[in-house]
Amino acid sequence: MSQTSRNTAATVALCLLVLGCSALAQCSELGNYALVHPFGLSSATTTREAGMGGPLSCVWDRGFANPAFAAMQDAPNVSLGLSSTDFDRGPDVVSSHGHLVFPLRENINGLQVSIFSLHSNSGLLPGGGGIFVDMAEDDLSIHYGHRLSPKLVAGIGMSPGSELKLGMWAPGGVPIMDMKAESDYGARVGLAYERTPGEQWGLVYDYYQETVEGAGIVFGGLVSQAFHTDLLAVGVSKYLYPNLLVAAEYQEGSSSAGATEGTLAGWHFGAECCVTPRWSLRAGLNDQNPTVGVGYRGEKLELDYAFVKDWNDEIARNVFGGSETHQLQAIYEW
Repeated sequence: MSQTSRNTAATVALCLLVLGCSALAQCSELGNYALVHPFGLSSATTTREAGMGGPLSCVWDRGFANPAFAAMQDAPNVSLGLSSTDFDRGPDVVSSHGHLVFPLRENINGLQVSIFSLHSNSGLLPGGGGIFVDMAEDDLSIHYGHRLSPKLVAGIGMSPGSELKLGMWAPGGVPIMDMKAESDYGARVGLAYERTPGEQWGLVYDYYQETVEGAGIVFGGLVSQAFHTDLLAVGVSKYLYPNLLVAAEYQEGSSSAGATEGTLAGWHFGAECCVTPRWSLRAGLNDQNPTVGVGYRGEKLELDYAFVKDWNDEIARNVFGGSETHQLQAIYEW
């Protein structure tokens, strides 16, 4: 094999590692592919929570990842969030995240519809000899939450539409790899327990079966395989003072097919300080990477900004280098 061919093969392997894949396939099968969903809806939070280190389970918000919080909403609300990640060596990633919440009975039960869309600019892979890489994810989810007792709420969520794509092309448009993952079935469950006033314990668990299809030179043709993907988040938030909220959470995600499994895990810590009745400052650690944020809360409108340094650094740095992520979100309630 020539040095150029070796470099190209290594680049392909590294790019797959960036998306949570543990190995490439042999000629006619997907082999040891293991996708952990590090970028998409499964780990998306509100911008407020992103500024606090990215907890999923334990910080109540308008718009939420824990479906149990649908039971704790007191007014209809809608949001639109935008996020842009600038990698040192590209491609850059842009995502949008929106929600619509309907309390059925105030602080008793409710529904949330959430839409997530992520796309990268089609850019040259660093050191890839002219190879283009592109990735995208589009998801729709519906959450329902119900109060079980004065202190305990539970919820369930489903994604009737979820698709992730990763593509790599050689100069001239020759497909090196064209991979697509779609969810077949599964659900997200959530719990939230208010142990004492101002102290919230939360749990989120996701499980989905996905069908992963691959085509191109890497796979030697069209191949398909089923994978089992899950996500666990367990955390606690507490008001130490009336204007100071702190949170800590552990997250772990994995995907497997047979004996092959890929896993990502990390801690999330954060704090929010209400410096005035309208303005809040936030800071945190997203798996050891710093986050900061600021928020404004009006009578009906909430505006939030967050900055995340080296987003998904554990899997992205090997190929794309460090990164800076900026997030904006507007929430309106009526």
